[in-house]
Amino acid sequence: MKFKGTIIITDPCYIVLGNNYSDTALTSDDWLACNYGKNMKVLGITNYISERTIYGDWMCETYRIKENPIDTIDSIVEANRQDNYIDLEAELIGKFTANSGQVGVFLLDEVRKYNPGIDDWIRTNPYSITTIEDFDGEVEYYVDNDEDAHICGTGNINFFTTRTGL
Repeated sequence: MKFKGTIIITDPCYIVLGNNYSDTALTSDDWLACNYGKNMKVLGITNYISERTIYGDWMCETYRIKENPIDTIDSIVEANRQDNYIDLEAELIGKFTANSGQVGVFLLDEVRKYNPGIDDWIRTNPYSITTIEDFDGEVEYYVDNDEDAHICGTGNINFFTTRTGL
């Protein structure tokens, strides 16, 4: 999906109003209305990706790279299978978590229209959202050959996410 602007990668439950961004988020009226993060359009958020984490709750890191993200992930998976090491030039640009077993990518401006308090929440919970400013390119949800889910971006900033914990 094409994104142009500042994007955030996080669990959809963290941006839904009617909660204090805790486990109670999973029972708010808006959370139910958006079908548990699967239909964010009902909240006015139209440009987004929302998918399962496969593992339920998780922790992830986001890395900026120069190479194609999917090719990079596939090379890492293959190297791990052969017990080899890949020398990868990657910059950690963020971390995020999931509390509902979902991962999403959203335009920050769209989220702000729906949830004007999102910037305060991002500042106080930096471990829960990766923010990538001024992104212009394609973002996709990708499941590798080891059945790990990733968010991959290709454009003016190439990036991929990887699970670091459950």
